[in-house]
Amino acid sequence: MIIATVTSKYNGSVFHALRGAIPDGIANGLANGGELVRMNAMSNILNEGHGLTGDLAASIRYKEGRKGVNKVTGYVVTGALPQASTLEFGTGIYAENGNGSAPWFVHKDEAPDLGIYYPLFTREDGTKTEFYRMIGAHPHPYLRPAAQNKKDEVNRAVKDAVAVSIRGVIP
Repeated sequence: MIIATVTSKYNGSVFHALRGAIPDGIANGLANGGELVRMNAMSNILNEGHGLTGDLAASIRYKEGRKGVNKVTGYVVTGALPQASTLEFGTGIYAENGNGSAPWFVHKDEAPDLGIYYPLFTREDGTKTEFYRMIGAHPHPYLRPAAQNKKDEVNRAVKDAVAVSIRGVIP
């Protein structure tokens, strides 16, 4: 029983072409799907009313990872903004998985605007010093929900892009 044969028309070159076309298709699909995740994550930030400017949303982008025959990766990443991870995972006593720190103190001169949010604590140890007691912020995930929400669409984008790549090799 013959399962597959290589016709003289292709002379085996089709398999070599597919070896390059399939990872290219996967990479293209991941880029297309990454754009869907990026847009959803931006929407999560801007529409959830976290009181942020668009800087964090604008910093979200798709980054191509490694592309090889056996592995193709892609990432949706945020810029190195202070609020990127703190918004996603929370801080202080509210941080996810208990990774936060105990309450901490910020000197009044380091963050004078905090007075509208936090009461001032005074410590007397020879000199009078005043601090704001910080306990943390609740997490407001935006990137992980976007990846979860768009999982099926990303898979479909990869499938479609691979199909286009294969059709480019096999007419």
